Amino acid sequence: MDILETAILEMCRKYQAKSFPPSEVVQSMYPVDWKYFTEEVNQKAWELYQKGVVCLTQDGKAVDKNHFPKAEFLIYKPKDSKK
Repeated sequence: MDILETAILEMCRKYQAKSFPPSEVVQSMYPVDWKYFTEEVNQKAWELYQKGVVCLTQDGKAVDKNHFPKAEFLIYKPKDSKK
């Protein structure tokens, strides 16, 4: 498990079933330079979504697992998720 995966899962734990943008993860890790890490955290969130560990939404709907989202999306982990 890498640092971004750990940070995403920790934020899921913190927010419980509430959603949050990936940028919030890197802002908490790197308050000054967070913008340099947005691509990496988006990619890690996508990987976790593909594995079924987290859920991604865009405009209130689940993101299509066949297409990486082009616009901002939100991450959340359902309360009943065991992963």
